[in-house]
Amino acid sequence: MNKKGYEIINIDNIPDKGPALLILYHANSPLDGGLLTAKYLLDKKRKIIAICDKFCYDIPGTFKFS
Repeated sequence: MNKKGYEIINIDNIPDKGPALLILYHANSPLDGGLLTAKYLLDKKRKIIAICDKFCYDIPGTFKFS
């Protein structure tokens, strides 16, 4: 059992250099994207830039810290 409460599988398949396209669909849990972004930044020293549909801007508090 993973003590962290989450598991990221095959993160090594994301290239260290060059472009990559990650498609994440977890409409009810935005935490997944945050955990993946943090892990990738810590492990590979690269940023993941997220794109969001325009409906996200209508969700109260969604972009409070952006």
